Amino acid sequence: MKAEAVKAESSSVMDLRNSHLRVIPREITSLPLLRILDVSQNYLKAIPPVIVKLDKLEELRADDNRLTKLPDEIGQLSLLTRLSVERNLISELPDTISQLVYIQEIRLSHNVLKEVPWQWAMLSRSLEELTLEANPDLVLPPMVIVERGTRDVLRYLEKVRGAHTRQALDLAKLQLRSVPEHVFDLVSLLSLNLDNNELHYLPTRMLSLPSLRNLSLRNNHLNILPLGLWRLPLKRLRLEGNPIKFPPQDVLAADISVLLRFVKAMETCATDNSLDLSMMGLTSLPLEVTEMTSLVALNLHHNHLHDLPPAIGQLKRLKYLNVDGNRIEDSVPEEVMERFDKNSPAPLLRYFRAIHAATASYPFTLDLSSFQLRTISTQINALDSLVVINLDNNEITSIPPSLFRHQKDTLREFSIRNNRVRVLPTSLSMCAKLEKIEVEGNPIESPPLVVALSKPALCLEYLRRIEAVSRHGRLVLNGLPFIGIPPEMVGNNQLSSISITEAQLYGDRSKLGRPRPLHAPQIAPSVEVVCDERESEGEGKGVRLPMSRKEVLSMVIGPDLETFKHVGELEVVLKRGEEEERVICLPAGDTLAAMRTRAKEEKIVFLSYQ
Repeated sequence: MKAEAVKAESSSVMDLRNSHLRVIPREITSLPLLRILDVSQNYLKAIPPVIVKLDKLEELRADDNRLTKLPDEIGQLSLLTRLSVERNLISELPDTISQLVYIQEIRLSHNVLKEVPWQWAMLSRSLEELTLEANPDLVLPPMVIVERGTRDVLRYLEKVRGAHTRQALDLAKLQLRSVPEHVFDLVSLLSLNLDNNELHYLPTRMLSLPSLRNLSLRNNHLNILPLGLWRLPLKRLRLEGNPIKFPPQDVLAADISVLLRFVKAMETCATDNSLDLSMMGLTSLPLEVTEMTSLVALNLHHNHLHDLPPAIGQLKRLKYLNVDGNRIEDSVPEEVMERFDKNSPAPLLRYFRAIHAATASYPFTLDLSSFQLRTISTQINALDSLVVINLDNNEITSIPPSLFRHQKDTLREFSIRNNRVRVLPTSLSMCAKLEKIEVEGNPIESPPLVVALSKPALCLEYLRRIEAVSRHGRLVLNGLPFIGIPPEMVGNNQLSSISITEAQLYGDRSKLGRPRPLHAPQIAPSVEVVCDERESEGEGKGVRLPMSRKEVLSMVIGPDLETFKHVGELEVVLKRGEEEERVICLPAGDTLAAMRTRAKEEKIVFLSYQ
């Protein structure tokens, strides 16, 4: 070592400032009593590990050099009280400095540090000053903590230390404006508390914590939550005291599983254009949903919706809409109903309230159950090619014949349970592929309930025969269940005759004299009844024939012949096997002589009614 390069005030102090040094001279290690070493303002790129030999060193100053790091061995300078390496290029620090139990001052400002080792929290008993200013990339501790001074920095490091030892990090009440970057590297973190800070958003990197179970963000300034939040294995999430607008408050108030399902659904719908928001406690449709113009499928079943916003009409590509199990009180908005119009420029809404929560295809199904409908709109009548029509649990009193006009080649299921319908339209019989008809819970009169509840083929055949009256003037119910003249036939001027050959008579024999009365001013001029002696089908409903003349007439025209006093003469032909008996029912007032004369000539029986 050149003498001119060394300015020694004593054997314990060595000042090598501004000595144009590129390395620390090896000769220094031969000074075992050295207490203070100052090598500032040189060109040093490293401090050699051999510095550990200066075991009496108390101060090390190496400011204004080109140092990029400090050696791990510096932690073995057990008597070191001051360390200053300001204005260098240091990017990382050794955690071994935490072993310096007498260290009082560490100066690290104006470097390129990213993190201070969390192990330095162990210096809290001795360290009085730690300067970290002007480290632009520093994330641990955050600059907002650095600005508060050494005590706060050490407390912060102690919190981070707890994250490594207990997998829990408490960063509450630190006035943090963002989530510290170092947090995202804590892959084993189970619990994170960020309550009472100044956070306005959660960064995407927040989603990279694979073990996080508990997250508390109370009393911040969060407006929205990231959609990718569902990727965290969260079991508990606290968000009280935030002005969150998205997700909606309905979702936030629900179980965390609902929240995670919501954000996942909102994120994944961007790829498959299908959004499942079922069973999430929604009381209104989020505005963000109505802005998803590419949406094809929307599932909202079993929420608490009271209405459907007209803005749904903006979803021009929507084909699948499920709102089953809600509390919708108002009628379906016109903006939605017009999507049923086949002349609409937008694609038809083909699936309204589906059975399944999600589907890859969109069968042509119309489900308007539980909508409190009183009538069936003209837009629905205009639908074509439907496979399923479900109108259960409404207040519908009649079904327009036009409803089935466009479904004759496609309709397979029709359900109108729990309404107020009395008559099924004969146009239903045109639906040749119909496999299922459900009418339970209606005061059905035509077809007879026993027919309406039987196999679809039988019901359709009955309706076809009713419909045929308009073409042939003859009602033929041969071989079908019979409990009386269909109500729509009463007063039908086109009806000329009724045939109930081999009809299956239903009802309690003891009550056959009082079936449902048909109060009508007209009836067919002739009725043919062929009775056999077989037991009618239907458990507990069969009636054994032959029957008395009065019983048969009661089944055909009602219990009270007085009902037909305006008809004039009514002819009923009763057939039992090969025998045939003609019964002429005449109004009271016809002369007995005329009746006897006609009976003798035509071999008929007369009944007179009052």
